[in-house]
Amino acid sequence: MFSLRTVARTQVRSLRIAPAMSARGYADNAGNAASSGGGDSFKNKEQAEEAVYFRKQEALKMAKAKESLAKNEEERKKLEKELKDLEAKSA
Repeated sequence: MFSLRTVARTQVRSLRIAPAMSARGYADNAGNAASSGGGDSFKNKEQAEEAVYFRKQEALKMAKAKESLAKNEEERKKLEKELKDLEAKSA
């Protein structure tokens, strides 16, 4: 009987103590690299890498557009030649 009371009291005490122990205060902006001044260089590096990536993507798009334009120009010249040949035959 005595051991049950001791266990019950211990459990009640542990429940009372747990919230006080789990409450923890943190500073505002804790772990924020920008507040310590070190985040600016990382931010600048990241922006530079993004800019390089997008410039490469734009260059690829431009190359594809130029290739498509060259094919279309070639097709146009071919069709103009066929048209001139047909006009010459019909005249």
